[in-house]
Amino acid sequence: MVMNLTQRTDDLLDDSLAALRAAAGDAERTRAVRALFEGLRSLRGAGCADSWRAVTSRVMAHPVRALIHEDPMTRRSFEKPRGYAGDAVLLDYIYRHTVLEDVTSTGRVVNDYAVGRPAACAVRHRRDYLAHRIDRVADRVEGARVLSVACGHLREGELSTAVRTGALGELVALDADEDSLAVVARAAYPRVRPVTLSIARLLAAGTRLGHFDLIYSAGLYDYLAQDLAAKLTERLFESLLPGGELLVSNFLPGVTDAGFMESFMGWELLLRDLPAIEAFGACVDPAQVADARVFEDPFGAIGYCELSRR
Repeated sequence: MVMNLTQRTDDLLDDSLAALRAAAGDAERTRAVRALFEGLRSLRGAGCADSWRAVTSRVMAHPVRALIHEDPMTRRSFEKPRGYAGDAVLLDYIYRHTVLEDVTSTGRVVNDYAVGRPAACAVRHRRDYLAHRIDRVADRVEGARVLSVACGHLREGELSTAVRTGALGELVALDADEDSLAVVARAAYPRVRPVTLSIARLLAAGTRLGHFDLIYSAGLYDYLAQDLAAKLTERLFESLLPGGELLVSNFLPGVTDAGFMESFMGWELLLRDLPAIEAFGACVDPAQVADARVFEDPFGAIGYCELSRR
């Protein structure tokens, strides 16, 4: 099996390199990138975790990586300048918030294709959905308080009428990355308060931030061990006001782009199925839960856990 995967990997990478070098236009480049994505998906599903690690090692050593990394989004994810792959700057590429400049034809095609894939579509859908949830709580509760945990650049704020117009009582934008919070501060949203706080300090601080009508966290749980995710969920739930809602998300094992993400992007997430996502609420007192549900997005890429307090 390992020998077979090794040969299949080498063939895929060699063919991709040859196709990209020979491509006469963007249509041919796109076909080559599509074949690479699909080939990686097949390889990832063909073996165990150890054999997939052997595949990713061969990817890193192959000259085609330099061509794929002409896409600044893919290269940034792999290089991890802030210590992890999915930082707020990378998400801005996925949101198409960042304009590509001085990028090669191959880099632009890789970016266009990757940003159009289900994983990226799911990330944009998540941002849009969070903006909707903020507006919904603002309509439901006068002077609503909202907490965004690991807020990044808070791009959902651009799509939320309540955030843009100051219709909330307050939105606390919490992140450990001061560079990300500086972007939030420059947006100058009314009634948005950036707060620098790590998850460890958040767990210790508890309700010292106050209580909220809506608490959400978009990409944080993808990096948390299951026990820590459950403890954090318990802590956040305790910070809800009566009738308040908690919404967290996690990438699903069925995401079709995991092969490219884990190899060329070096973006390794803790993928969880819906029962594992539902288990985030394992430490929450069930007597305090008015409603609980788990669901997945239209792309089958991200799952959500929602808990509401009595």
